[in-house]
Amino acid sequence: MKKIYLLLIAGSAATTSCHVFSETEVSTELPQNPWQFSLGAGWPLTDTDASAVNHALRQAGESQLRVSDISQRPGFSLWAGYQWSAHYRLEAGYLNFGPASGHLSGFVNNPQTASQILTDQFPLSAQGIAFTIKPSYNLSDSLSVYARGGPFFNKSEISAGQLAEKTVRGMDLLLGVGAQWMFSQSWGIGMDWNRGLIESRQTDLITFNIVYMPE
Repeated sequence: MKKIYLLLIAGSAATTSCHVFSETEVSTELPQNPWQFSLGAGWPLTDTDASAVNHALRQAGESQLRVSDISQRPGFSLWAGYQWSAHYRLEAGYLNFGPASGHLSGFVNNPQTASQILTDQFPLSAQGIAFTIKPSYNLSDSLSVYARGGPFFNKSEISAGQLAEKTVRGMDLLLGVGAQWMFSQSWGIGMDWNRGLIESRQTDLITFNIVYMPE
């Protein structure tokens, strides 16, 4: 039920977020071809580091177990969108937030306690399919800003050695903001920030995108 409320809030926010003021007159006509595609690659963001995990382990009496070299590899996104009004687009996309890894060393006093802490603290590796509403606003005929929000059907994994191996499938919330510049009628570049609220944790991905709009 909580996820449903969040989705309703996100949808409501998405439909009102881009009514901003501008003195510049720009075209609001629909393109001849309403489809748009984009491919992005970038880096995931996480606020979890090895020192935070090790502190939680010490607090639980697992001072002999240490985590080091927590890292995340690049992620990517692929979107297809259909513009059904001047300022709104329906999208479907695949997102991969990049795999996370780390190194464990030392001794374990209580495997169950250590496993729970690692599961709660270690960064997620998440991927899945999102369906979003994407409101946008044209700052000029070639430059626009946008937001997106909708359900994210995903598989999230935690891989912190044999102590913490976990895979969860579910539906969570995806939110995002971004901007794009069309340097020709069909091609453009952009940048966006997507946030997955997965397993009550936030996972962020910033991507640089190539945008294609068929003529």
